[in-house]
Amino acid sequence: MKSLVTVLVGLCFSSPLAAFNVSSNYWLEGQVEFNVNFPDRHASANPLPTGSASLESLQTEFVRSMNEWNDESAFKFIIDTATPSVDPCGASGNGVQFAPDNCGSAFGSSTLAIQTEFFIGTKRVRSTINFNSTRTWDIFSGSMVGKVDFRRVALHELGHSVGLDHEDDGTPTIMTTFAGSLRALQLDDIAGAAFLYDVDSDGFGFADDNCPTINNADQADQDNDGEGNLCDPDIDGDGVFNDSTNDQQFAFSDDQLASSGFSFGDTGTNGYLAQTFTIGLTGHLESVSLPITCASGDLQVEIRGTGGTGSPLSANLDSKTLAVGPVSSSFTEIDLNDFDVDDLSVASGDVLAVVVYSTGDCFWPIASSGSYNFGQGYFSTNGSTFLESASDRPFAIRVRPAQVDNCPLAANPDQADSDMDGEGDVCDLDTNDADNDNVADSQDNCPAIANEDQADADGDGVGDACDAEFNDQDADMVGDALDNCPADSNADQSDLDVDGLGDVCDLDDDADSVLDVNDNCPIDANSDQADSDGDGAGDSCDLVFNDQDADLVGDALDNCPLVANPDQADSDMDSQGDACDTDDDNDGVIDSEDNCPLVANALQEDVDSDDVGDACEPTDEGICFPVPSVSKGVAIICL
Repeated sequence: MKSLVTVLVGLCFSSPLAAFNVSSNYWLEGQVEFNVNFPDRHASANPLPTGSASLESLQTEFVRSMNEWNDESAFKFIIDTATPSVDPCGASGNGVQFAPDNCGSAFGSSTLAIQTEFFIGTKRVRSTINFNSTRTWDIFSGSMVGKVDFRRVALHELGHSVGLDHEDDGTPTIMTTFAGSLRALQLDDIAGAAFLYDVDSDGFGFADDNCPTINNADQADQDNDGEGNLCDPDIDGDGVFNDSTNDQQFAFSDDQLASSGFSFGDTGTNGYLAQTFTIGLTGHLESVSLPITCASGDLQVEIRGTGGTGSPLSANLDSKTLAVGPVSSSFTEIDLNDFDVDDLSVASGDVLAVVVYSTGDCFWPIASSGSYNFGQGYFSTNGSTFLESASDRPFAIRVRPAQVDNCPLAANPDQADSDMDGEGDVCDLDTNDADNDNVADSQDNCPAIANEDQADADGDGVGDACDAEFNDQDADMVGDALDNCPADSNADQSDLDVDGLGDVCDLDDDADSVLDVNDNCPIDANSDQADSDGDGAGDSCDLVFNDQDADLVGDALDNCPLVANPDQADSDMDSQGDACDTDDDNDGVIDSEDNCPLVANALQEDVDSDDVGDACEPTDEGICFPVPSVSKGVAIICL
């Protein structure tokens, strides 16, 4: 549906004080994105009359007006000036333009602008604004004679977009039918927006309020999850829910919209109403609250399963009959907090249904939208979901969590409670008696270990029950409770085999089942005790035994492990000792055929054919001999 009733005309008007008026539909989210791009929209069409301000300055003023609503009221405009402009006369989007008519309909003789709203039931889905392009638009204060002040008209039309109607009873407001001298939002305008979008009166609209239906002016949100403490079922964010008194799954608030409501009962239009709902946490369904009035008869309320079908099953999980009529014709909430459902176990994700019917005439103040294909054709309300609005909800349920947080204001997912008193350790230590010994933590000399006598033999202020120094038999400054050798001093707490028993008191340090006193390798596991050379040291730890060439250089370090070479000579530095290297100068000629075995001379040049290569032949310079170089080759030094 759409409405074309928000028209502003250019005459002055004044009269006595009164209150705001609101539309029958509103933005359920408390905000809307608006497309504003005047230069793009009017690049080649609908030019404004000579004397008008530039499109750029008019756009700046329109954005400034939107920001005034953002800054002063509970409503928020999301402003988009970057993308191509939305056509207000098109099929979708929230747009604004200057045009000679309102999407084909002529403007009235005094009409300055028209805001058109589109809505479904009470839910507003679109808003557009057409400014009369035949008028001369400028930005100024004072009387509008010959031209129009764009600012006051923009504020007015944006007020219609927010959800406010005309008000002509003299109250200072931007929302008078006839444009006056006001160029800023008034208290009445701000109060009207608050009525629609700040139902808990805490100064924050739906778009900003982390508890939109519970007054929390401080917006405290301990776990920074976007849900304020007063409505967060898990205040400390540790995955364990608070006590059910703080866990109302679907908060109910009075529906402010006159157009919503549904009659049922014998004298109503339908005999039955039903609404499905999804359980948000595992526990026990504790209560149900319904905003229902009944002029006569009894009200029957039933809780049913849906079995995954999306419709109520025939079997009741629980039910209650209330003799509620007649009641006052004014709104009355039927609160079923005593509804006997305490034993009804529920799990997160379960979909249940509440079914109501009456022998008289009852009224449920919510919008209707469909019916279930079951039995007597129960009529569903509000689309069978809770996703439409933060303020228009058909009922509330309360679930008692299966596990209640023992420290609701301090994160403790493990729920540790050493003294089993129902208060978690992380909050019990600060405020109570964690060890339950009747001594307050602030005065307890062992706050985590029960010691009602507070004995402190060494007078150091730490009770004997938890004093590591006092309870330290071997005086190694490691208390007995932590000492891996409590009777033998070992401050380093070394434990070679990591068996929890320190080396100084461990009779088998290497855990090879041979006691240290008999072990030929006491710190190297060798259960077979092999000693091939019979020297009393086991093979696994005998450095001499692990020396195949008996040159007293162990195999692991020996560059010739099978040839004795205690000097470890390696002329060509190739990590292979000369004693076992067949090419000591690393020139590719084996030593037995090399005429200079210690000097690299791959060509084996020998000018005088004396079987001594030129590379190592004595010369006039003296005797030449090889010296290993850093590059693992051989250098020739002649003396």
